[in-house]
Amino acid sequence: MLLDGKTAVISGAASPRGIGLATARLFAEHGARIAILDLEEAAARAAAKPGERILAFGSFFVATAVLERASA
Repeated sequence: MLLDGKTAVISGAASPRGIGLATARLFAEHGARIAILDLEEAAARAAAKPGERILAFGSFFVATAVLERASA
């Protein structure tokens, strides 16, 4: 498989109709282990169906450059 032994972390992948989840599933089909990160942990867990190579986590990321600009 193309992505055997690889791990991908995909943020914003909890939407059932979004490109993030589609990417996660495609990568998993090609052998990658996937971590879905999303603000909505329950939605992320629902998106990661049992039997798939996908784990789900609730998370929030902000680039430090954004925080620096906002506080300036």
